[in-house]
Amino acid sequence: LRDIRCYMVNAHGLDVSAYPVLDATFDDLSLLEFERMRSMISKYRGDQSLLELDNLKLAQALQLVQTVDDIIRPTMAGLILLGKGERIKVLIPTAESAFTMIPALQAIERCIESLDLVNMMTELFPGPVAVRLMDIDPISFREALVNAYSHRDYTEMGRIRVEINDDQISITSPGDFMQGITPNSVLFAEPRSRNTVLADAFKRIGLA
Repeated sequence: LRDIRCYMVNAHGLDVSAYPVLDATFDDLSLLEFERMRSMISKYRGDQSLLELDNLKLAQALQLVQTVDDIIRPTMAGLILLGKGERIKVLIPTAESAFTMIPALQAIERCIESLDLVNMMTELFPGPVAVRLMDIDPISFREALVNAYSHRDYTEMGRIRVEINDDQISITSPGDFMQGITPNSVLFAEPRSRNTVLADAFKRIGLA
């Protein structure tokens, strides 16, 4: 079944993040993570209309929940972004990242905070006015990090790993290229998302 599911995801663009998790309920979403999401929407200038919504309507607007048999169920994207850590561990064991089983927003926030601790600023003087440059561009780092969460294969076990060395940053996530994309064509291929609902939520939050 896993091989069939992986084939469907890669060959036919099945959006795993859009599917409701039938063993989950709205109570499996964390109130703290809803507040973290609102804080990020404000900080990164995301879709400000989302801030006017209560938790349920916010989740519905981002397709993070679905109603199944009159019960509100989180989607995979909903649990990945807003789920309680202990429930993510039980319901989506493939969603592991370097910070173990915590929601993606919290993990991204921690990675950004960790970068801030080591990211040094250099002053250059190409002319009469000094130019200040960070060793690592924070926006580029955030974009790469969000891409790892948006496009990883959540049918595969493994974890997203971020390594910052003296001369490079490495961000890796589980999964192969989607069908039709190769290392040679990746820069020229038509943009495609493995997890459309998740990627759209990141965009509206303002992280991508």
